Amino acid sequence: MIIKITWDFSETEYSDVGHNLAAESLSLPTQINSVSIDIDEELDLCEEDVKDFLYETYSFEVKKIKFIEE
Repeated sequence: MIIKITWDFSETEYSDVGHNLAAESLSLPTQINSVSIDIDEELDLCEEDVKDFLYETYSFEVKKIKFIEE
């Protein structure tokens, strides 16, 4: 499963920059594969867990995510 990420740059110096340019400048992914997320395999992959993982990994808040079946 692919997870598309929309980062929240609203409280940063990148708030006036386009999302993709800001993410690229900060080396943040705009999508990841769900297998790269280190979550207990018995748990369902839910939005809150993914947002927590992304914040812990990249230290940026996530505005929204979208799950896309491959």
